[in-house]
Amino acid sequence: MRMMGGHYLIRTILKILSLLLICFIFFSSSQVIAEEKNLIKLEYDYSSEEMEKWMENPLVKKQFAISFDNDSTVQTPSYKKSGLNVYVNEQKITFSSEPVIYQNINLVPLREIAKGLGATVTYDKSSGTVGVKKGVRELTLTLGSKTVYYNGSTETTSAAPKIINGVTYVPAQVFAKGLGASLKFSSSNNSLKITI
Repeated sequence: MRMMGGHYLIRTILKILSLLLICFIFFSSSQVIAEEKNLIKLEYDYSSEEMEKWMENPLVKKQFAISFDNDSTVQTPSYKKSGLNVYVNEQKITFSSEPVIYQNINLVPLREIAKGLGATVTYDKSSGTVGVKKGVRELTLTLGSKTVYYNGSTETTSAAPKIINGVTYVPAQVFAKGLGASLKFSSSNNSLKITI
Protein backbone atom coordinates (compact mmCIF):
# COMPACT_ATOMS: atom_id res chain seq x y z
CA MET A 1 0.00 0.00 0.00
CA ARG A 2 2.84 2.30 0.90
CA MET A 3 4.46 1.62 -2.47
CA MET A 4 1.27 2.51 -4.29
CA GLY A 5 1.00 5.76 -2.30
CA GLY A 6 4.63 6.61 -3.11
CA HIS A 7 4.09 6.12 -6.83
CA TYR A 8 0.93 8.16 -6.72
CA LEU A 9 2.76 10.99 -4.92
CA ILE A 10 5.66 10.94 -7.40
CA ARG A 11 3.25 10.98 -10.37
CA THR A 12 1.33 13.86 -8.84
CA ILE A 13 4.53 15.84 -8.25
CA LEU A 14 5.67 15.16 -11.85
CA LYS A 15 2.29 16.30 -13.20
CA ILE A 16 2.49 19.51 -11.15
CA LEU A 17 6.08 20.15 -12.30
CA SER A 18 5.08 19.49 -15.93
CA LEU A 19 2.16 21.89 -15.58
CA LEU A 20 4.43 24.54 -14.03
CA LEU A 21 6.98 24.04 -16.81
CA ILE A 22 4.29 24.43 -19.48
CA CYS A 23 3.01 27.59 -17.78
CA PHE A 24 6.55 28.97 -17.54
CA ILE A 25 7.23 28.30 -21.24
CA PHE A 26 3.88 29.81 -22.24
CA PHE A 27 4.35 32.99 -20.21
CA SER A 28 8.00 33.34 -21.24
CA SER A 29 7.16 33.07 -24.93
CA SER A 30 4.25 35.50 -24.46
CA GLN A 31 6.63 37.95 -22.82
CA VAL A 32 9.19 37.55 -25.63
CA ILE A 33 6.47 38.15 -28.24
CA ALA A 34 5.26 41.19 -26.29
CA GLU A 35 8.85 42.49 -26.09
CA GLU A 36 9.35 41.94 -29.80
CA LYS A 37 6.16 43.84 -30.52
CA ASN A 38 7.35 46.65 -28.25
CA LEU A 39 10.72 46.70 -30.02
CA ILE A 40 8.99 46.90 -33.37
CA LYS A 41 6.72 49.63 -32.05
CA LEU A 42 9.67 51.54 -30.62
CA GLU A 43 11.53 51.13 -33.88
CA TYR A 44 8.73 52.87 -35.75
CA ASP A 45 8.18 55.49 -33.04
CA TYR A 46 11.55 57.06 -33.76
CA SER A 47 11.69 59.81 -36.36
CA SER A 48 14.34 59.52 -39.06
CA GLU A 49 16.25 62.44 -37.48
CA GLU A 50 16.32 60.65 -34.12
CA MET A 51 17.46 57.42 -35.76
CA GLU A 52 20.26 59.26 -37.61
CA LYS A 53 21.45 60.85 -34.35
CA TRP A 54 21.33 57.46 -32.63
CA MET A 55 23.29 55.80 -35.46
CA GLU A 56 25.95 58.55 -35.36
CA ASN A 57 26.68 57.78 -31.72
CA PRO A 58 30.29 56.44 -31.59
CA LEU A 59 29.30 53.76 -29.07
CA VAL A 60 26.58 52.48 -31.39
CA LYS A 61 28.99 52.39 -34.33
CA LYS A 62 31.56 50.55 -32.23
CA GLN A 63 28.96 48.09 -30.89
CA PHE A 64 27.66 47.15 -34.31
CA ALA A 65 30.93 47.75 -36.22
CA ILE A 66 29.01 49.28 -39.10
CA SER A 67 29.58 52.36 -41.18
CA PHE A 68 26.17 53.91 -41.64
CA ASP A 69 27.54 56.44 -44.11
CA ASN A 70 28.19 53.83 -46.79
CA ASP A 71 25.20 51.52 -47.29
CA SER A 72 26.45 48.82 -49.65
CA THR A 73 23.03 47.17 -49.88
CA VAL A 74 21.60 50.04 -51.93
CA GLN A 75 22.62 49.66 -55.55
CA THR A 76 21.62 51.71 -58.52
CA PRO A 77 21.32 50.11 -61.94
CA SER A 78 24.62 50.36 -63.83
CA TYR A 79 22.89 50.74 -67.20
CA LYS A 80 19.71 52.25 -68.62
CA LYS A 81 17.87 52.17 -71.92
CA SER A 82 19.25 54.77 -74.29
CA GLY A 83 16.55 55.07 -76.94
CA LEU A 84 19.37 55.24 -79.51
CA ASN A 85 18.28 54.99 -83.17
CA VAL A 86 20.85 53.13 -85.27
CA TYR A 87 21.03 53.34 -89.07
CA VAL A 88 23.26 51.27 -91.35
CA ASN A 89 23.60 52.78 -94.83
CA GLU A 90 20.44 54.87 -94.12
CA GLN A 91 18.41 51.78 -93.11
CA LYS A 92 17.13 51.80 -89.52
CA ILE A 93 17.97 48.70 -87.47
CA THR A 94 15.08 47.40 -85.39
CA PHE A 95 16.46 45.90 -82.18
CA SER A 96 14.51 43.30 -80.23
CA SER A 97 16.55 44.42 -77.19
CA GLU A 98 16.94 48.17 -76.89
CA PRO A 99 20.41 49.78 -76.90
CA VAL A 100 21.62 50.86 -73.45
CA ILE A 101 23.92 53.42 -71.89
CA TYR A 102 26.61 51.98 -69.63
CA GLN A 103 29.14 54.36 -68.00
CA ASN A 104 28.07 57.09 -70.49
CA ILE A 105 28.74 54.80 -73.48
CA ASN A 106 26.08 53.60 -75.90
CA LEU A 107 26.05 49.82 -76.17
CA VAL A 108 24.15 47.93 -78.85
CA PRO A 109 23.08 44.28 -79.09
CA LEU A 110 25.93 42.36 -80.72
CA ARG A 111 24.06 39.91 -82.95
CA GLU A 112 21.62 42.48 -84.33
CA ILE A 113 24.27 45.11 -85.09
CA ALA A 114 26.43 42.44 -86.73
CA LYS A 115 23.48 41.25 -88.82
CA GLY A 116 22.69 44.86 -89.80
CA LEU A 117 26.30 45.28 -90.95
CA GLY A 118 26.24 41.99 -92.86
CA ALA A 119 28.80 40.34 -90.58
CA THR A 120 28.83 36.82 -89.16
CA VAL A 121 29.23 36.11 -85.44
CA THR A 122 30.77 33.09 -83.70
CA TYR A 123 30.78 32.54 -79.94
CA ASP A 124 32.96 30.28 -77.80
CA LYS A 125 31.04 29.79 -74.56
CA SER A 126 33.96 28.23 -72.65
CA SER A 127 36.26 31.25 -73.16
CA GLY A 128 33.58 33.94 -73.60
CA THR A 129 35.19 34.89 -76.92
CA VAL A 130 33.14 36.48 -79.69
CA GLY A 131 34.38 36.50 -83.28
CA VAL A 132 32.93 38.88 -85.89
CA LYS A 133 33.82 38.63 -89.57
CA LYS A 134 32.90 40.43 -92.78
CA GLY A 135 34.90 39.70 -95.90
CA VAL A 136 38.60 39.98 -95.06
CA ARG A 137 37.95 41.99 -91.90
CA GLU A 138 37.81 40.24 -88.56
CA LEU A 139 37.54 41.28 -84.91
CA THR A 140 37.64 39.28 -81.72
CA LEU A 141 36.18 40.34 -78.37
CA THR A 142 36.00 38.67 -74.97
CA LEU A 143 33.14 39.19 -72.55
CA GLY A 144 34.25 41.41 -69.66
CA SER A 145 37.48 42.47 -71.40
CA LYS A 146 38.21 45.85 -72.97
CA THR A 147 40.82 44.28 -75.22
CA VAL A 148 39.77 43.83 -78.85
CA TYR A 149 41.70 42.24 -81.72
CA TYR A 150 41.35 43.87 -85.15
CA ASN A 151 42.80 41.56 -87.79
CA GLY A 152 45.36 40.42 -85.23
CA SER A 153 46.35 43.83 -83.80
CA THR A 154 45.32 44.60 -80.20
CA GLU A 155 43.55 47.71 -78.93
CA THR A 156 41.62 48.76 -75.84
CA THR A 157 37.95 49.75 -76.20
CA SER A 158 35.96 52.24 -74.13
CA ALA A 159 33.78 49.49 -72.64
CA ALA A 160 33.94 45.72 -72.43
CA PRO A 161 31.27 43.56 -74.05
CA LYS A 162 28.76 42.54 -71.41
CA ILE A 163 25.68 40.38 -71.08
CA ILE A 164 22.57 42.23 -69.88
CA ASN A 165 19.36 40.23 -69.44
CA GLY A 166 20.77 37.43 -71.60
CA VAL A 167 21.81 39.73 -74.49
CA THR A 168 25.44 40.51 -75.39
CA TYR A 169 26.08 44.25 -75.78
CA VAL A 170 29.08 45.99 -77.35
CA PRO A 171 30.12 49.59 -78.11
CA ALA A 172 29.08 50.39 -81.71
CA GLN A 173 32.44 52.00 -82.51
CA VAL A 174 34.09 48.59 -82.09
CA PHE A 175 32.24 47.45 -85.21
CA ALA A 176 32.85 50.66 -87.09
CA LYS A 177 36.60 50.28 -86.71
CA GLY A 178 36.77 46.50 -86.95
CA LEU A 179 34.65 46.21 -90.08
CA GLY A 180 35.93 49.36 -91.79
CA ALA A 181 32.74 51.39 -91.29
CA SER A 182 32.38 55.05 -90.36
CA LEU A 183 30.18 56.45 -87.60
CA LYS A 184 28.26 59.69 -87.22
CA PHE A 185 26.38 60.42 -83.99
CA SER A 186 23.68 63.09 -83.76
CA SER A 187 22.69 64.15 -80.24
CA SER A 188 19.75 66.23 -81.53
CA ASN A 189 17.76 63.12 -82.54
CA ASN A 190 19.80 60.54 -80.59
CA SER A 191 20.82 58.69 -83.72
CA LEU A 192 23.90 56.82 -84.84
CA LYS A 193 24.54 56.53 -88.58
CA ILE A 194 26.91 53.80 -89.72
CA THR A 195 28.19 53.74 -93.27
CA ILE A 196 29.93 50.66 -94.59
